[in-house]
Amino acid sequence: MKMMARPESLERYKMTVQLVRACVKFYGIVDSDFLIRQIARLPEAENLILHDYIALIDSLVQQDDKLLQQGPWLYSRLFCPSPEHLSDLLEEQICLPYRESSIESLLPYADDDYYEQTEEIEALKAYLADHCVAADRLISIVGCGLRHASTDDVLTQRLADVDCSCLDMDKLRSLILAAEYVTRKVSLRGHTLQEEKALCDKWQSPDLFLT
Repeated sequence: MKMMARPESLERYKMTVQLVRACVKFYGIVDSDFLIRQIARLPEAENLILHDYIALIDSLVQQDDKLLQQGPWLYSRLFCPSPEHLSDLLEEQICLPYRESSIESLLPYADDDYYEQTEEIEALKAYLADHCVAADRLISIVGCGLRHASTDDVLTQRLADVDCSCLDMDKLRSLILAAEYVTRKVSLRGHTLQEEKALCDKWQSPDLFLT
């Protein structure tokens, strides 16, 4: 990163700001080294220096009450509500590297309402469209909710105030479970449940410690 003057405003680095927000929402918790490597992939950040990066993050944290910072860590209040929870969450993620993602696939996650349109989500959407007048609202709640919660939590908490009497609840639960399995979880650093199992099995394998 080359030398240049400090950024005068967040407006100057729109895509960089979008990427920072996307990384926090996608991974839940990100450290400065990782975040700087992601930012460095953007053409507009070619001249960004460490001083500028610190100013940019400080401005973001001050303007966005959903962002929190502790030491090198930047994280979402929705995922980690207070600094006291941070060490426990990092311990839970010890076997998980950040999922490698392209800039193009990360940027949409800056939108609070974004969720990936997987085949399983499409199947759920088709079922809801055929059986419920509130299909659009339901699929949005489920799609966004599964990034942060389990199927059971989505059903019992996030859909608690939605009339689902028109639906076969066993069928609905089965479809949501299938969608959850391929959803990129905030708590899993952007990995799916399937990917997490493979990574943690590898981490716990005795072969890992053989020399």
